[in-house]
Amino acid sequence: MNHLEEIRNFPERIKIENITPDDVFSYTGKASVWGEEININICFDDSPEDENQKSLLENTLPFLEKYLAWINQHRQEALQTLFDDNILELAEDWTSSAEPYYDESEEDEDEDDKEPICYIMEDGQKVFLPITEQTFSESLHLTAITFNCPYEDEEAFTEIWCDCSPDYFAYHSVLIYLNADGSFENGGLQG
Repeated sequence: MNHLEEIRNFPERIKIENITPDDVFSYTGKASVWGEEININICFDDSPEDENQKSLLENTLPFLEKYLAWINQHRQEALQTLFDDNILELAEDWTSSAEPYYDESEEDEDEDDKEPICYIMEDGQKVFLPITEQTFSESLHLTAITFNCPYEDEEAFTEIWCDCSPDYFAYHSVLIYLNADGSFENGGLQG
């Protein structure tokens, strides 16, 4: 069974609510995925053959709602893609460039000889190194999913947008691509 067949046969759906048009070929709605209330963006390719985008949306919506349920069940695989692509090392690198916080009881030592006990991120939160998979997983919050729905037989792809709290990446988002074959891919930092 290929990935699209798996989605069509997926037993669950997550309802996309409050859908409104953004412009001629895209819509925005809300849904709850990975325990977060997020924006769902649905983008259609510009197609002169299909003047009725609303009809296209209505026909596509049941599939997208099953797709959301599938994404909801595959959070760990998405995270593993980030871990396999060294996201922890990247988070620690960005963190170590933040403001260091020292043990105030060591006032007599030269500041160059002191080791920081943690770092103060731009959002004011303290981060201790090393950052573990569990700590990173708990910090990652889904903010939006964008479905890029092609016209006809082109490959679709989905963008999964996440932020971290504490903000390891100084107001940059983590992007995860979900390819048409069901594989996740690290889209890097965006912002």
